[in-house]
Amino acid sequence: MEKSIYMKSEPAGRIGFCELDDDQIILLKDSLKNNALDEELEELRYDGMDNEAEGVFNNGGEGDFGNEGKISFSEDIDQIGPSIIDGKTFKDGTYAVIMRLSKCSLEFDMSIDETFDKNEFLEISVPVKLPSNIKHELYGEQNSNIIVGFNYLGNEIEEYEGEIEDRGFEDQFIFFGITNGISQVIYSNYEGEEYWNNNYNF
Repeated sequence: MEKSIYMKSEPAGRIGFCELDDDQIILLKDSLKNNALDEELEELRYDGMDNEAEGVFNNGGEGDFGNEGKISFSEDIDQIGPSIIDGKTFKDGTYAVIMRLSKCSLEFDMSIDETFDKNEFLEISVPVKLPSNIKHELYGEQNSNIIVGFNYLGNEIEEYEGEIEDRGFEDQFIFFGITNGISQVIYSNYEGEEYWNNNYNF
């Protein structure tokens, strides 16, 4: 028999994150001086992120109930966001994040041999942990999980191929720095509208 799975969330979509290396930090400093983002840094929104995921979102921790089953964190994709020290403080550094968000849905049919057991249906998810001031202009602070796959009775569900239906994405591209645990936006681009923090000290 078949079980139909349908999920939607708003927001949903793609979030990518990376920590800048020394050369990229120099490029960002020069960009800030000129109020013009270097092409190499601009390219990060499309390619070069350390961690990224795309899908419908859920909320909660490992083992909590998500949309249709239990949340299980991915073993293949790390948390999206800066490392957290002592369980509460974000690691100092200079970072970039792209949030390409919309109202999205997914739908697929899966084959099962017996009555569907939601407790055995796992939503393989990647947690997003960002400082509270790193926000999407439309959707605000992002601290949900991104669903990247599914597992049922210990088996990966191959019927889900990672495709989602969107309603038109809204892009927010941000560079930010954390010093002594305090986060500041350095540069932000929301749908082409730029913000430069010319008072930022690296």
